[in-house]
Amino acid sequence: RHNGLTQCLDVSATLLDLHNCNYCINHREGISLLSAFDSSRPIRNYALYGIFGGALNISDGRYTYFRYPVENSDELYEYTLMPVHPASYFTESEFEDAELTQAFDFTRGYPLLKLRALDDARRPPMQGGALDDAFTVLYDLSNDPQQLQPISDSAVEQRMLLALRKMMHENEAPEELYRRFGLN
Repeated sequence: RHNGLTQCLDVSATLLDLHNCNYCINHREGISLLSAFDSSRPIRNYALYGIFGGALNISDGRYTYFRYPVENSDELYEYTLMPVHPASYFTESEFEDAELTQAFDFTRGYPLLKLRALDDARRPPMQGGALDDAFTVLYDLSNDPQQLQPISDSAVEQRMLLALRKMMHENEAPEELYRRFGLN
């Protein structure tokens, strides 16, 4: 999906290009570092990023927008083929409501485990500690690179929201994330 909105540099794409290998070329989103060196155009218009269970963020390089859940919903799931956390295996209780799903095209028909995220599996949102202390903010990185003073600019926020929804759609975000962030 090389549409300019979701492109990113990708080491695996670079390795494939170095070896003239076109395997899975239709299923990768990133672009090779080699093509980035050959071009003067930007790699992407927006970057979508976040922390599991916390904010959903987007930046265009000038502004960065942190959108927090509208409520602390237990409608938070992990989708995986490999049920492990960074430092531990999933616990038995995490499999209680597990189901197989084929909700995503990028898996090319392979099912994933859909598991409800438990409170202890969630990551802290990084702004104020708990979701109750977190709030949606917009920063102007040109004037405030340390992101100390949120700004209010409804035109920029609407533009960022449109791009956020578009990128979520392009990357097959599950429907519950739209509800969680008040984007439906």
